[in-house]
Amino acid sequence: PGRRTVTTTRLAGGGVQGRQSFAQPRVSSMSSQQDPSDPPAGAGLDERFLSKEGTATPPPAGSMSPEARSLLMNFVFMSACFSANHGAVTSVIALASSFNATLGSYSVGVLYSLYVVTAMLFAQTFVDWMTQKGALVSALGLYSIYVGSYLVAALAPETAWYAVLFGASVGGFGAGVLWTAQGAYFKANSRLYAAARGVTDEQAAGLFSSVFATFYLGFEVTLKIVGSLASTYGGSGDTGKYLIYAIYTVISVGAAMLMTMVRDMKFQQTPSAQDTKPGMFDKVSSALRLLILNPKCYLMVPTNVAFGFAAAFITAYIQGSVIAPVDSDLDDDDKISKDTEHHNSLVLLYSSLAIGVATFLAMPFHWLRDRCGTQPIMLIGAGAFVFVATLSLSTSDQGLRHILWLLYIVYGAGRCIWESTVRPNQ
Repeated sequence: PGRRTVTTTRLAGGGVQGRQSFAQPRVSSMSSQQDPSDPPAGAGLDERFLSKEGTATPPPAGSMSPEARSLLMNFVFMSACFSANHGAVTSVIALASSFNATLGSYSVGVLYSLYVVTAMLFAQTFVDWMTQKGALVSALGLYSIYVGSYLVAALAPETAWYAVLFGASVGGFGAGVLWTAQGAYFKANSRLYAAARGVTDEQAAGLFSSVFATFYLGFEVTLKIVGSLASTYGGSGDTGKYLIYAIYTVISVGAAMLMTMVRDMKFQQTPSAQDTKPGMFDKVSSALRLLILNPKCYLMVPTNVAFGFAAAFITAYIQGSVIAPVDSDLDDDDKISKDTEHHNSLVLLYSSLAIGVATFLAMPFHWLRDRCGTQPIMLIGAGAFVFVATLSLSTSDQGLRHILWLLYIVYGAGRCIWESTVRPNQ
């Protein structure tokens, strides 16, 4: 008499819920033999799956509570808005050097420089001040200004330098905030989903990572193909160029506006949320301390440098001077316009090829990494970037134009490895 028995029931989604029963009626809500630290039966479950006595009953197989479904759909919507805006930005970056070789290189340099500074020093403070959702909306809005600056430059060439460099400055700050806000929102949304669905945080994060990657890469490829088609069939003269930048501007602005519809996680405590928050100085200096004190950061430097140089080289030189170069010294404006349309179309197609390869190789490299470890995979990635540099150095521009497909395939493989091994740890 008085002996307590504990049985376990496996829930849909992999969770395990304890269920208590007593050989004699309970005289209080807490038996003297019950550990006060034990969670009450049914904790964390949807109320539809609790009996009148408050004990847990397993949900129907394959079922999902309304709250879990709402959280999942919210993340899907957030991923779509984020990816549409970011896809427009990456498409404009691909066209930066073709718009004006010198200006394009400067604009990309300004964009990434301010991105690094903002992410290291100010992003976390801004996210805490604006909330995760507010920071996402604001950052996408700043990104939209960067995209729109190219439309302004195309419509009013005399303002090109001022418009594009201003847009790059604003966009760089937005980029630094955007990725910090996305990470915080991802973490909060996935943990709330894990609690509502009855799965582990790791399972929820894995699902959300797959969802985000699908939208992220899918929109990037799609928008570059759309831009290529717009450049080819959008009209004669400068009409095609105007149409490309107009499409990207509308998409980026629309995505930023739609982001206002996602759920605000500000007042929703996640299961692992802490009551204490670091001070202002700790937030600003945390990235610098991590860079200086964490040996892991030093080990990631070579791969980041290799990828950074390869990406900058392809954006500034290959896409600006090798892919169907435009001779701006010609007196025939119609010929220049047609050459520009052809150039822009090829730049976007080759860029989409690299992203497509990265997407296609993600699962094979994941399979290989599980069996061989991370080191061999990172060596393959480093070899890909070395191949890009060696091929470009040993081949003339004329000869390189005939094997650009090979260059972009190998670069896409290297980017895939960088995205899956180095970037998630930064």
